[in-house]
This record gives sequence, C-alpha cells and structure tokens, in this order.
Amino acid sequence: MSTDKYMAYAIGGGVLALVAWVALRGVGGVAQDVAKGAVDATTGAVSGVAIGVGSTVGIPQTNKSKCQRDLIAHDYWSASFSCPASDFVKGIITG
Repeated sequence: MSTDKYMAYAIGGGVLALVAWVALRGVGGVAQDVAKGAVDATTGAVSGVAIGVGSTVGIPQTNKSKCQRDLIAHDYWSASFSCPASDFVKGIITG
C-alpha cells in the first residue's frame, strides 16, 4: 500500500471524527469548545510567562497554605512573600 493511501485514510478518519463531533455537540457546542480551548491555552501561556519572569527577577512563587498560616499568625512580612497580592491586601484589611 502506498503512502498516498495511508494519507487518504488518515484524512478521511479526521474528517469523519470532525463530522461526528459536530453531530454530537452541535455547531454551538463546537464553537464553545474551540473558544474554551483558546482561552485555556492563552491563560496558561500568560501565567507561565508571568511565573517565568517572576522567578527570573527573584520573585518567589506564592504558596496558598503558607499564606494563610502567615496571615493567621499576623506575620505580614512573611505573608508578603507567600501570598498573592490580592490575598495579602485582603488579609491586612480584614486583620
């Protein structure tokens, strides 16, 4: 069997899978799946870049459970390093 036939079978299988996906999910569902995938990919890329840049310039990654322990102990200096900014400010305001 030639490679052209394998390529034709692969393309045919892909088209069949696409038709089945549209038939099962509907056009609106497919559009929703594609949009969600694009948003998830963008969010992951942006957060990955932010973490990479932060670690490059010496900003430590946050730690949610350590953040909560630091805020409960009123150790705001340590909390400033272990908490995301929004949690840190919220913890200071609420005491």
